[in-house]
Amino acid sequence: MRLPAINRSEMRYNMANMSALYIGLSGLVNSSNALNTTANNMANVNTKGYVRQQVVFGDTQYNVLTRFATNTLQRGNGVTIQQVAHVRDILLDEAYRRENGRYGFYDKLTNATDEIQTQLGELNGISYQNSVSDLLSAINELAKTPDDNTARAALVQSAISFLDRSQSVYKGLVSYQDSLNTEIAKITERINEIGDRIQYLNGQISMIESGVETAMTLRDERDNLLDELSGYVKIDYSEDANNVVTVMVEGNFFCDNLSVSHLGLNKIEGTDFYIPVWKEMQDHSLYNMELTMSTAKNTDIGSLKGLLAARGTISPTYANMTEPDQVVTEKPDRADYGSDEEYNAAVAAYTAYRDYQSFISCKDYSVMARSIANFDKMVNSIVEQINDVLSPMKDATVTYIDDDGNTVTYTGKILDMDKTDYGQDNDRTPGTELFSRKYTDRYKKVTGTDGETYYLYNTVSELGLDSKYSISNLEINPTVLSDFSYIPLAQADGKVDYDRAKELTALFSQKSMFYRDGSESLTFEQFYEALVDDVGSEGRVYESMTDNQQGLSDGIDDGRQQVMGVSSDEELTNMIRYQQAYNAASRYINVITTMMDTVIQMI
Repeated sequence: MRLPAINRSEMRYNMANMSALYIGLSGLVNSSNALNTTANNMANVNTKGYVRQQVVFGDTQYNVLTRFATNTLQRGNGVTIQQVAHVRDILLDEAYRRENGRYGFYDKLTNATDEIQTQLGELNGISYQNSVSDLLSAINELAKTPDDNTARAALVQSAISFLDRSQSVYKGLVSYQDSLNTEIAKITERINEIGDRIQYLNGQISMIESGVETAMTLRDERDNLLDELSGYVKIDYSEDANNVVTVMVEGNFFCDNLSVSHLGLNKIEGTDFYIPVWKEMQDHSLYNMELTMSTAKNTDIGSLKGLLAARGTISPTYANMTEPDQVVTEKPDRADYGSDEEYNAAVAAYTAYRDYQSFISCKDYSVMARSIANFDKMVNSIVEQINDVLSPMKDATVTYIDDDGNTVTYTGKILDMDKTDYGQDNDRTPGTELFSRKYTDRYKKVTGTDGETYYLYNTVSELGLDSKYSISNLEINPTVLSDFSYIPLAQADGKVDYDRAKELTALFSQKSMFYRDGSESLTFEQFYEALVDDVGSEGRVYESMTDNQQGLSDGIDDGRQQVMGVSSDEELTNMIRYQQAYNAASRYINVITTMMDTVIQMI
């Protein structure tokens, strides 16, 4: 430890006023304090987020003894601790928090694509495609002996397995969407908690550091909260002269030492899906999800946004992929409609258009919503095309008398009696479908005013709701389940219709589907492969980005730790140095005490 040089005359002066002892005392006290600081660093060597404290020494204020024309005679008063530095690199902090947020965004999207592939069985070797292949194999066997009950039973069993697997995949994907929704709510709540805590810490730090102390522990906690917050959302922050950090989230004020702008959760109409909004800004949405998400624009930051992008705004069906014929943009008011039927039709049209708009708004960025819709589209196509072979339809206009005695004119699809086959049951029932909609008969049987029997295609369930062949609304026809002979594979004269069975087989080789807006027509299996390829290719991009961001953020964090982390070797070196300085100050005091004792005895 460096001590100011003292000549003999000054020694006599120091001994006279005892100041030499205070010089030594300053060495003892400050070396002891430095040892305490080092011990604190050593005790927190494994504490996450702890920032090492570094002692900075300096000379105390000098006393002026005499002023000469060319110089000034001064006397030193020992050493002091100028500050205990809180060692951080603000540039590394800023870089880490930005890249950490970007990592959180892509990590959530990667998890979503992995989940889709897991549900489809692509990651565990039990591919959903096997269910489609098994159904085709059963149809091929049926084509050999259409009148054989064993072959019919095998077809029904394969159809059950196909439908069960399809519904299991669909439910798994929708369930995962729900889990993402729950996570969005939890993160939003946690963001509010962080804001409240930062506000409190700002006040405490500002109050403590208005004096001579540095609020080391509170600063560490505040910095750790900023690190955590950066993983959830895009943040900007600055510290003012009063040591208060003002935080901005997605360009809007979030918190300082006086207030916090809390986030709330609104539900998307017609769903249980949450969207984060600013409570204090008239429920203004936190994000504009229509903006392109890219690194260049810094719009791909935060796990909360990644969750929203992965989840989408709807659990769609194939019907949501096509704009409805009837556009109803405002929710119908019951008072504007004379009958329940008219009102229900308007509500159905409004719901269909709203869901279509929801899907269109998120399909480009939400791999989950897009995959659910395309999966339902594939299942719907398989089901409807099989049903259309077994129960062919045509467009017609039919006039009949309803149950109330009213004359009704129906224009739409009816069972094509010229093309349909019949079952082998006692009633020789025509056109029985294999897949049914829940609580919905395929046809309504009526007698026309011309005396003929017609089968009118039914679009409304027994519950009065619009009914479509979507996954969640499908079941195996209960009539067929109870008696396989209802499967219509016999001609009007009772002969087995081999050609009809071959039509079922041909469905799987026909290129009748299109993936997205592609011009290339695809078979069922090719469509499924396109779906898997789409998810896989997008997942590989997200995984690559996730790995890159993790490596980048970890690298920056390693740089931060080199600056602010505790090195046990360095701290042990400091401890030895401060111990030696303490011993040197102690020996100095002993020397001064001996000298003073000698002088006193001489006097």
